[in-house]
Amino acid sequence: MRTPGRDGDHEIDANPITATILGFCKLSGLGRSKTYELLDAGEIESIHIGSRRLIIVDSYRRLLARLQATAAKTPRRQPPTGRLASAPKPPPRETTRAAAG
Repeated sequence: MRTPGRDGDHEIDANPITATILGFCKLSGLGRSKTYELLDAGEIESIHIGSRRLIIVDSYRRLLARLQATAAKTPRRQPPTGRLASAPKPPPRETTRAAAG
């Protein structure tokens, strides 16, 4: 499925198979650093064609499905209750600077 839009003289594909690093960042909302972290950890896959590195978008979809399944199995943390939960926090400690001699 293609959507109206321009990427140079080409239409933008709304359901790409692969994406460049920059295109993947735009598509996923992740930054370049996180993208490279996921690649290095093997969480998402890429291929090289010539000098271009292309992210396989389905590998990102699989990552999201795994994260979603894990989140569904993990119980949500309940907020603390009881006397300590409502106790006021102490004020921050002030630091003093040693006098210059």
